[in-house]
Amino acid sequence: MLYALDAAKKPTPYPESASVPFLLEFEPAHGLRYILRQFDAFYTTCADLELPTSNAITFFDTLFKRLKGLSKPSRQDCYQYSQLLFLHFCYRQYLFPFPSLCQSDTVHKEVRRLLETPDQQTLHAELEHSCLKQTLSQAIQRQDLDIFQLYSERWQQQSLNEQCDKLLAKLKPLQATALEPHPLNFEQAKTLLNFFTEYFMGTKRLTSTALRYNKYGSLGQCMLRFDFLTALHKLACHAEHVDDMTDAQIIDLVTQLQDLLSKNRERIAVDSILNEFCEVSDDLQSDKNGTPSYLSERMGNLKAKIYLLLSSCASQKPLPHKDFTKLLSLKDYNKLRPTLKQLLSAYQEDPLYQFFLKVQLFLESSPDLQTIAPAYVWRVFNQNQERIFRLCHGIFKKGDTNILDPYTVLSATEDDVLSEEATSKEYFAHDILLYNGLEAYFQQQNISCNATLSQHFFQRLSRTNIDISSNRSVFAAIFEPLENPKPIYRILTLLHQAAQSMADERTITVFINQLFPDHTPAPQTPPSSKVCTRIRKMNQKQLTAIAEAIFSSGQSGTLEVRRQSLCQTLDTWFAQDDLLHAFVSQSSACRQQTERFALQTFLEKYAHKLSRTLLSVYFPLFYTAEHSQVLNQIWACTFCEQPVDQRKKQTLDRGSIGMFAAKSRLFFAINPDLGHPPLNHPIFKTAAGLIILGANEDHLARCHHCFPDAPLFPEHILDTSYDWLAEFYQSVLPYGVSGLVLTLFADLFSQHWHGTSDQKLKCFLKEVQHCLNFVSDLRQKIGQHTPIIIRIVSRCANSPQTQDMLRVLCRWLWEDHAADALILDFNRDSALIIYELCTSLPIPVLLQKQSAYIPTSMEMPIWGLSLSPYPLF
Repeated sequence: MLYALDAAKKPTPYPESASVPFLLEFEPAHGLRYILRQFDAFYTTCADLELPTSNAITFFDTLFKRLKGLSKPSRQDCYQYSQLLFLHFCYRQYLFPFPSLCQSDTVHKEVRRLLETPDQQTLHAELEHSCLKQTLSQAIQRQDLDIFQLYSERWQQQSLNEQCDKLLAKLKPLQATALEPHPLNFEQAKTLLNFFTEYFMGTKRLTSTALRYNKYGSLGQCMLRFDFLTALHKLACHAEHVDDMTDAQIIDLVTQLQDLLSKNRERIAVDSILNEFCEVSDDLQSDKNGTPSYLSERMGNLKAKIYLLLSSCASQKPLPHKDFTKLLSLKDYNKLRPTLKQLLSAYQEDPLYQFFLKVQLFLESSPDLQTIAPAYVWRVFNQNQERIFRLCHGIFKKGDTNILDPYTVLSATEDDVLSEEATSKEYFAHDILLYNGLEAYFQQQNISCNATLSQHFFQRLSRTNIDISSNRSVFAAIFEPLENPKPIYRILTLLHQAAQSMADERTITVFINQLFPDHTPAPQTPPSSKVCTRIRKMNQKQLTAIAEAIFSSGQSGTLEVRRQSLCQTLDTWFAQDDLLHAFVSQSSACRQQTERFALQTFLEKYAHKLSRTLLSVYFPLFYTAEHSQVLNQIWACTFCEQPVDQRKKQTLDRGSIGMFAAKSRLFFAINPDLGHPPLNHPIFKTAAGLIILGANEDHLARCHHCFPDAPLFPEHILDTSYDWLAEFYQSVLPYGVSGLVLTLFADLFSQHWHGTSDQKLKCFLKEVQHCLNFVSDLRQKIGQHTPIIIRIVSRCANSPQTQDMLRVLCRWLWEDHAADALILDFNRDSALIIYELCTSLPIPVLLQKQSAYIPTSMEMPIWGLSLSPYPLF
């Protein structure tokens, strides 16, 4: 499902002032047991794949080797490696709390022990004495709920992968299709050729490939070939009327052709009929004695026909030479007119014209290909620039094969990662410029393109630039074109960043202490600057040798073997370098300094290398069309509360809504106009807060008098005309007011809901944007830390159309920071949509109930309940 939202908007579910003790005591929507379940899933999957979890570097090194050997990922592979990617994004270094070179399952055992606790109170008590207390305390604060956005993006990308596979299946038959040109194709092919030349002729628009192939001559001369083909086409327009022309008209036409070819001899292909025309013309102009050899044959010889045609036109006689009379009959002479037609149409055999003609014919023959025309032509231009520039200069190789069929062009994915050099950024910027130009070009040609799918193909086929810092996605629903693009999806960007930073100070210290246990404490100063510079210049061979010494699978069992292997590798390196050898020979301290600095430099460089190679090996998996059930299974098993955890979550457990500390998961709705329930009723002692329906100042004053210790939440309809609401809130703060509840009647928006296509979502957003802006302005006025709970009322929630609308609307309420929590007041038979919203939103979701029964544990994966107390009395 596509959502019309700006990916750059990142929700900050908990303010920076939310301390770790507060979050541990008053757990957020997804608390400790949720985190423990995800830790357990990570360690279990790693155990199944035989991936070490002792430290981040060893984990990524082994993960790279596993993925590198994965030729075609199975459904199980997609599930496991995608799950690891999501989980690592969530918790990063907290998954490796005690870095070590020795593998241990201590952390996993402790996670499972904590999960087996019967309730939240016991869990908190056990956590006080657990070795994971600090790790889990930091994890609950770090808990990155952007995973809910990333999962949505992954779902969209999965849908696009499926569309890609279906479209490629339709394009595959085009490989064997015989494409018949017609005269009108020249204009389309000429327009496409003109676009190519205009783009690549400007020096500011040259790509790296275009510059590299400039060896075939000045780029400005390419336009001359374009002009030459255009002039040939103009003459060819007369070919249809040759049979009706007079002798004088034919003589003029042949003279123009002869003059054009004589001026453009270097642009004529060697095996072209026009080249034979030029050779015969040269024979006539040389005025050699004797009869050319090709005239010994009869009229089946093409050169003989051309000779007769040219000589006839030159002498303005039907039979210009006495030697020809015995070779020609009247029937043979009549064949000269078709020969002229053949000459005039020879431009169609030109290799450059054929190249662009074939591209144009593929586009015209397949409406499916037209939907991704910018991506297809961009790929053709990038793959065939050398061939095009050679053809522009008349350099044609018989061994050339124009692989232009769409299936071959589009079926591959590009896993190359551009370097961090400035030139790479420039090259990629040119790729974007060319792609955007093609999008505009096809719009001008009135070719309807699927922008989302075409951009997805472009991303699959373009080289990855990991330095693009934009947080925009490629999806058209984001409303952002590829002007400041990100060539890889955000989750892979985060994988690269995590892998690049895995050699943190703590991990490096662990490696140094375990591999060099006999070293004295690290000196304050590194080796001399010259030594440091030489070490930083370690080459790929040295990098690989050290990696083999530390991470070789055959040596992963004992630290002693690794130490010995590492020392031997470093000794060999130092011995081969005079500067390093001289320095380490001075003293034991100098040697230790050098070894420590060499190991630190290696870890930093190796982390950087892994961050790039991981992307390359992840691409085949990432662009595989996983079955939708795989993503559903990942989400259900990893990021949704399990039934056993729901039963352990009690209604009297503490929790938090934003910065509001709720002593339970129960809220009670009171209508003061209907009178108050008995003040001494025990249920009010357990209430996290009282929602005062239709509250005014008098209502709040009376409720505060009756329930002095209960936090009050005045409720009002979410009406954008209520500009007085912020002042009202400030005026009633003395009455124990802790937050606001705004009621949104979702059914009012149903008439504006027409589906989830990009354009329809944009129209729907216009209808609800004023509500989102109203809440955003209200939050600015009453304070960022004041919880705003939005109560969504719908009496059509069992309708599929309304459910689609609720999915989008509730997501926007979270992602636009409109709501700290939601109360779902739906009609009966809405359990399915309630369950889905609870598991797809990272904020507390309460269920409105009109029941006298108060459960002790949660019936669904909801955060809490909002009850009307009146049936209790």
